Amino acid sequence: MDWLHTKAKTICLSIVVVLQLIICWKLRVFNEYSWAATSTQEVVKCSSLDSNRTEPNWTEPIYHPNQTSVTYGFLHIAKVAGTEINGELAMHYERVCGNKGYSYDAHKTNLRYQRSGAVSARFNAHDMYSKQSKDHNRGRLKLSSMNEIGFEDCDFVAMETAYIEWDNIFRNWYRPLELHVPCRSPIDHLMSMCKYRGRSFDCSAKSNDEIDAAIQHCDVVVSKRFSSRLTNVTNIHLKCFRAPHKINEYLHYMGKRLQRKSFETTYVHRDTNKKREKGNECIWKDKSYMEKVQNRMLQHKSGYYKFCRDCLDTENDLLS
Repeated sequence: MDWLHTKAKTICLSIVVVLQLIICWKLRVFNEYSWAATSTQEVVKCSSLDSNRTEPNWTEPIYHPNQTSVTYGFLHIAKVAGTEINGELAMHYERVCGNKGYSYDAHKTNLRYQRSGAVSARFNAHDMYSKQSKDHNRGRLKLSSMNEIGFEDCDFVAMETAYIEWDNIFRNWYRPLELHVPCRSPIDHLMSMCKYRGRSFDCSAKSNDEIDAAIQHCDVVVSKRFSSRLTNVTNIHLKCFRAPHKINEYLHYMGKRLQRKSFETTYVHRDTNKKREKGNECIWKDKSYMEKVQNRMLQHKSGYYKFCRDCLDTENDLLS
């Protein structure tokens, strides 16, 4: 009868083992159990029952080294075709985050614009953002909306915002920010800003103070969006390229660094300015005066034009 008693005991122990295994599996810690075996019994120790077990910290971020080693930024200076750049990249590449377009909803945003008959990015798209503000939509977001979404999963960030926000967001970011600054010829940029403002440049301005005032009359928040202080911000590295005439080259450059989308459609162009008539712009008629105005622009308080002059055609020029 001893053999029968031993077999019954073995069967009971086996049942206990199976039950403990089920408990471990239910607790999703099956990989942590350990076996302690003897010639007559097997015991399963489930570590989830161990009072010393450490719970995982689900809020702690996990970084993947196989992803891009930097976050790319696009400092959207007005009148450098920034809307086009943001929109094109969002339409064709993943993890693009911009106030003029995000990758994740670019297709539907593009369709709403196409069907609306609108002629600029500022229109009522009847989406959730337009319901909050008629001048905003998924293709023209407020910074507060972008901050709410967050930038952690963005490989490319484009913003029309105060320069200080780049510092606030990315100074202590988990990877460096390579911030791309589009550089337009100063006089051409000035005339484009005048057209956007619906104003004419005052070519009768002769003194430095008068010329500075005439420039400021057309200025479109250049001082708000760029500051030479950005060159000294920890974790942010400035690069430059010529815009808008090198847009295609820049899109190709970024295309080699971003992940292509599995679903793409054609980006619908948004006009952000009326067509200029260069022949009607007085500044082009006097070369010496044009050079004088350009020299004053190089002294612009933002430091934008001086930065571009010093950056272009150097190792920091992305397309040189």
